[in-house]
Amino acid sequence: MGIYKQPRSPYYYYSFTIDGRRIRGSTHTTNKTLARQIYETKKADYLRNQNFIKKSSGMSLRSLADEVLEWSRVNRDSYERDVIYVDHLLKFFGNSSISDITSFDVEKYKMYRVKHVSPATVNKEVSFLGRMYNLAIQWDKATYNPVKGLKKFTEPKRSFRWWTQEEIKKFLDACNPQMKAITLVGINTGMRIGEILGLRWEHVDLDNRYITVVESKAGEYRKIYMNATVTRTLKGIEPNGEYVFCHSNGKRIKRVIKGFKATAKRAGIAPSTPHVMRHTFASHLTMQGVDPHTIMELGGWKSLDMVMRYSHLAPDHKQRAVEKLDEMAEYCLTGQKSGDSK
Repeated sequence: MGIYKQPRSPYYYYSFTIDGRRIRGSTHTTNKTLARQIYETKKADYLRNQNFIKKSSGMSLRSLADEVLEWSRVNRDSYERDVIYVDHLLKFFGNSSISDITSFDVEKYKMYRVKHVSPATVNKEVSFLGRMYNLAIQWDKATYNPVKGLKKFTEPKRSFRWWTQEEIKKFLDACNPQMKAITLVGINTGMRIGEILGLRWEHVDLDNRYITVVESKAGEYRKIYMNATVTRTLKGIEPNGEYVFCHSNGKRIKRVIKGFKATAKRAGIAPSTPHVMRHTFASHLTMQGVDPHTIMELGGWKSLDMVMRYSHLAPDHKQRAVEKLDEMAEYCLTGQKSGDSK
């Protein structure tokens, strides 16, 4: 096939077949002449058994899916959801070899799925396919990721659910002790539910009142400050293993979404998922007049845009901000400061 372009990628890619095995990859250049030279060199090196790129394993997508789901069962909190993603991917791609699926094939999958589900759902499924390929590359089962460089569907902005003080009280009154502790930590720290359930006692400093969270996405550390409510809540938990929130046998609690929804139903409030705690944290800080940058740092959001979703909850904050300049203006006009006797 030679060299060719991939949708949504500026680079040229190469592809050739030797002994029934298709070899492909990126040239990492936008120069067509240079790309062709790279292609010829790669092919010649492969023929001389001096190849410098990883060989494809010929693994099927179904086999890779089995391996990835085993990995997901141990390493992720979203195993059940991952099973659903795999089911849809296999229905479309069948038992194709992972080396035969191209970026164009993934685009066709997107066009097919968006006729049946929302753009956000398609984005999640394709992102999971990309994760599968990243793992395959890590495990020396694949040479490139066909999802890399593909553009996601634009997702409409969704309204978010948060609790008023009255709803918080109703929910807490309907909680069992453990759910109550989880909720108090969530609405007072803004921690993600995965961070809460993965919290180890070794990362809790009750004396200095802070929690250390390891950011799983970036491998970074984030310090979370505890108020009196969180400190009192954690001090009231009897340790039963390495995790703060665990079953009676000491094993980590992986999911609380069913219990969370059931508690909301008992409380007589609108259906809620654990993520409502994070929205509630940011919403009430906003209404207290805390600036967006501080909220972003406290909650570990990556950009101010994500925090600005809550700005409409404090409609008078701009008015209060400009009123702070009144004293300066009065001094400049009259030579006197507010409160000075005339």
